[in-house]
Amino acid sequence: MRDPNYLFAAEYERAIVDTQNPYILADHLVCASYELPLENEEIDRLFGERAWEVLGTLSEIDRVEYRRRWFWIGGEFPAKSVNIRSASSDSFNIVSVERGGMLLGTVDSVNAFETVHPGAVYLHMGDSYVVTRLDVKERVAYVEQSNVDYYTTPGTLTTVKIESEVQSRVIPAATPTAESLQLPGAKVGFGDVKISSRVTHYWRKQLFTEKPIDRVMLDLPETSLATEAVWIVLPHEITDRLIGRGFDLAGAIHAMEHVTIGILPLFAICDRNDVGGVSHPEHPDTNSLAAIFVYDGYPGGVGLARAAYESIEKVLETALKTVENCGCENGCPGCVQSPKCGNNNQPLDKIGAAFVLRELLRFAHNDEA
Repeated sequence: MRDPNYLFAAEYERAIVDTQNPYILADHLVCASYELPLENEEIDRLFGERAWEVLGTLSEIDRVEYRRRWFWIGGEFPAKSVNIRSASSDSFNIVSVERGGMLLGTVDSVNAFETVHPGAVYLHMGDSYVVTRLDVKERVAYVEQSNVDYYTTPGTLTTVKIESEVQSRVIPAATPTAESLQLPGAKVGFGDVKISSRVTHYWRKQLFTEKPIDRVMLDLPETSLATEAVWIVLPHEITDRLIGRGFDLAGAIHAMEHVTIGILPLFAICDRNDVGGVSHPEHPDTNSLAAIFVYDGYPGGVGLARAAYESIEKVLETALKTVENCGCENGCPGCVQSPKCGNNNQPLDKIGAAFVLRELLRFAHNDEA
């Protein structure tokens, strides 16, 4: 809304399709081999080079077998177990207690503990339901309809581990400053990561006023997600200058993480809920340097983080423009606050985030910036 030219003059949207996601590819292969056994020459032509790796795994777990062609040897009709809404085949059922166990919906296991934890408010067909019990073993969330005047926000503890770096490059940093200091560039990486997350509590907040009612502790198991991410590693020279000017390092990179996630749908057709983020002032996998991670919220990744990596300068330029053009003083939902932040949007340093973004993008600045 602040930039009408984007709406009327922008290029067409970029749809991201990752046909080599191993989880999705495995589902395609078993369904295809069930319908008609696959010839070897069809594999590369129809499914791509990575299909051979996936077929090997499927063969090891007795899902397919090669007898001059690739045959489905599982039991039931394979498409029956394929979830068309998610890359994850493991989901939780959401069941209404009052309606005799009627199925209201499903949620994939990756997001289940954030969406249907005990006490969570779940919306269905305009009605609000409260989760009364979560059966983790049976994968069932039991809900009861209730006209509550509040909503719930989960609190999560999330960590990221870099499994493999597929690509990396350097973004040039700031031009020489008044101190004639030439800062080194920041490293941008892309690759496979493991996200570990635990929902530790949730907040109840009043509708419309956003006023917190209380904070309720939870005891839920940790979940993990193997996916793809893009990450930015800040050199000491930038973080030292940030801290030296009185900005909060953790708050600045947290705010930068939020605004980057918020504008990513401009570069790839997705919802901000399709991606997640983690920021760390001293990440162990980046030589204890500050790092910001943005990752695909789907097993194996679906190409969103890769799109961010390929367009990282434009992504960061738009993030900076979003922060600088927002009229709020300390951050708001229009710039650096996130509706799904597991830390209740704390800490956040909007001005510190703008400082880091300017440094990364070689914007001139003075000592008062």
